[in-house]
Amino acid sequence: MSNSELRGILEVSDQGGSLKRYVVREPVAYELEVQRRWAIPVAPVLFAAVGVPLGIRGKRGARSWGALSCTLVALSYYVISTFGRQLAEQGWVSPILAMWSPNVLLALVAVLLLRERETFE
Repeated sequence: MSNSELRGILEVSDQGGSLKRYVVREPVAYELEVQRRWAIPVAPVLFAAVGVPLGIRGKRGARSWGALSCTLVALSYYVISTFGRQLAEQGWVSPILAMWSPNVLLALVAVLLLRERETFE
């Protein structure tokens, strides 16, 4: 579906319309998809912001530690994203929070690593 189609379905739902003609009848699924389409393209920039400070550590053996750390960061991103999606589907959190929280956490890690890098120089 295009973004305009997804927005149209969400408007129908917001106005109290029925979603019975659609395969997925839960409006949260459509909102999650809209948020996912905006949040996922931001992630590579944030992964780079985390990976660079990990990759340029000067200590011996630190590069292999950086590769392992990047793998753990990527796995953590996936787990948090999946967990957030499940929480949103069950109605515990908003779709915006579910899809953007992994990016926010990744940005925080990037800022902390970049600040740490600045203190060592």
